[in-house]
Amino acid sequence: MFFRIASIITPVVLIIFAGWVYGRRAHPDMSGINKATLDVIAPMLVVSAFVSKDFELLEQWSGHCSGFWHPSLANRQIIWHGSQNFCSSHDV
Repeated sequence: MFFRIASIITPVVLIIFAGWVYGRRAHPDMSGINKATLDVIAPMLVVSAFVSKDFELLEQWSGHCSGFWHPSLANRQIIWHGSQNFCSSHDV
């Protein structure tokens, strides 16, 4: 079991160590990849997470119309009655 874990972890540690050594010696400019990561890769990761999950709009809508409210909201009665009135006029 130890050898199996070591065979998985060792390449990861070696790649991290090689990157650390390269960064110490070459001092690469990482601003381009950092900008690309924040502007392109992070939104793609979020979209891929949303796409991978099933989402049933009618089930979510019926849960909302059951008078859901969050305890931290200041005026619960207005939220409660507002959602009931809105859902009763827009039932599917």
